[in-house]
Amino acid sequence: MFLAECVLLFAQLAHLLVNSNFLKEDEEICDLQCEGLVLIQKKSGYSFTTDAVLLANFIKEKEGLTIVEFCAGSGVISILLTAKIHPQKIYAIEIQENMADMCARSVKLNGLKNIEVVNSSFQNFTKNSGAMPNIIVANPPYFKAKEGRLPKKEEVLKARFEIDMDISSLIISAKKMLTSGGSLYLVHRTERKTEIVKELEKQGFYIKKLCYCFPKKSKPSHIFLVQAVLNEKCETEILEPIILCNEDGTETDMIKRIYNRNSAI
Repeated sequence: MFLAECVLLFAQLAHLLVNSNFLKEDEEICDLQCEGLVLIQKKSGYSFTTDAVLLANFIKEKEGLTIVEFCAGSGVISILLTAKIHPQKIYAIEIQENMADMCARSVKLNGLKNIEVVNSSFQNFTKNSGAMPNIIVANPPYFKAKEGRLPKKEEVLKARFEIDMDISSLIISAKKMLTSGGSLYLVHRTERKTEIVKELEKQGFYIKKLCYCFPKKSKPSHIFLVQAVLNEKCETEILEPIILCNEDGTETDMIKRIYNRNSAI
């Protein structure tokens, strides 16, 4: 009965937002299943992925930090981090105006006062901002612009392909903003791990934590999560791998826990 009432309440909220012009055309409300947080996203086109949720769950830090998120997109990582590690301040940096606007409306919808959405490239933000973050977080585009068939929708194109940046420029910008001991958290394609780790080490980062993610136990790793610390030598801790699905396609218990489907995180 409680579940049915929640579904009805959520539907009523979505209807109210549509009628109040809070939502734009082709948008919907997504329940993030974490302390009542919600997210505005497109019904078609760009939407957040499991990768973003995994990265938000991977970050284990003390409360009261200042965070900068590069390539914030719809803002799902920044919004989840407000509940998971209770930062003092988050700057959510997004270059696409429409995505930054959608992110800002999600922040307002959740009543979050500690997230500031900035419509800018992370390069310009790094150059012009006086922010001094403890950590930088990024779920950047995975593919080089020359790889594969490029999507026609601009927001999808820039979310998936390195059009306005590349991984080297991201790591260099993170280095400029962080002080020694600060952390850069990334999620990326496993096939690019060697390239990324090499660039991190080149810029003075040391790998502190590494976690491989697998679509199924029988499949190779498709993405990895990494915490890299600037100018502070440390041993690399290889975490328990994350398996998304059982062999029959159902969610693993680990994923259910991460999404808070069967127990509190």
